[in-house]
Amino acid sequence: MIIESAFYAFKKMVMESADLLFEKPSEKLRPGEKAKLSFVYSDPTPLKHSCNITVTLENPATSYVTQYDFDGACNATISWVPPENGIYRATVKLIADYVLFNKTITKSFDIKIGSVPVKRDIRIVEVSSPDRVDVGEEFSVSALVKYDFEDVSTSLKLLIRDKEGNLIAKADAINVSGNGFTSFVVGVKAPNVEGDLTLVLVPAYYLEGDWIEVKDRLVSMSVVVERPQQTETLTEKTVVRKQVVFVTVTRSITVRERILTTYTVTQTVLSSSAGNVFTPVAILACSLSLLGIATITFLAGRRARRTRAPESPEGVYW
Repeated sequence: MIIESAFYAFKKMVMESADLLFEKPSEKLRPGEKAKLSFVYSDPTPLKHSCNITVTLENPATSYVTQYDFDGACNATISWVPPENGIYRATVKLIADYVLFNKTITKSFDIKIGSVPVKRDIRIVEVSSPDRVDVGEEFSVSALVKYDFEDVSTSLKLLIRDKEGNLIAKADAINVSGNGFTSFVVGVKAPNVEGDLTLVLVPAYYLEGDWIEVKDRLVSMSVVVERPQQTETLTEKTVVRKQVVFVTVTRSITVRERILTTYTVTQTVLSSSAGNVFTPVAILACSLSLLGIATITFLAGRRARRTRAPESPEGVYW
């Protein structure tokens, strides 16, 4: 009973405390130089065990993969020669086999070899604006931007150009680091002429004193500019919200969601237009006079018929 209790106590200690320790190579390695990687399984208990270790080194950017297997060993050291510059991913899997149980540990880490260009990825994933605006109207264009600069800090900006490439508006710069999402809201003023206004949204980032425009990530959209129309009846105005999601570098999908908004235009009649109201009033007065004459004529005729009733033949009733 005491031995069984001690075994379960050691087993619990193994599951909670036993670990795989490793030593990473220097970060100043260059292609062709030998790199040393060491792995040690640390077990604080006296329980007997054996281990299997598998080490995989790969570079997803170049499809490079190599693997090392160690059967029956709980400690391993490998000498590896990286073939070229890049960031390599090392994945270590250890299975510690005990008498009545086993424990599996998997760990991963990156190895930087040589000079690796910093990743800079920025794209517009969503944009919205009014579908129609009035001439000279100020409206807003909003955009959601996804970025990935690894561990580098930089600044982002959103530029809006017309179809000729002229700058119409721009957003204030936003400081970012690593990867994530950020949003921009830019105010745009419609021109004073009717027509289709093409807006070209271009994301940009700051690098060594210059703003780099990522033109292969731009998004184009069109807004109809028209003169306001006033009527005396109920009018419907449609507002369209657009979302642009990049599926690949060169293709995009536009999803439209229509929201109907109704409003009533109230027309104020000035004193100078009072003459225009006279004609409908005159027509109404004339119609009422004719109706009165017809009513009087009908009543008079009915009274005359009643007066001649005794002279009618028998059997005829009124």
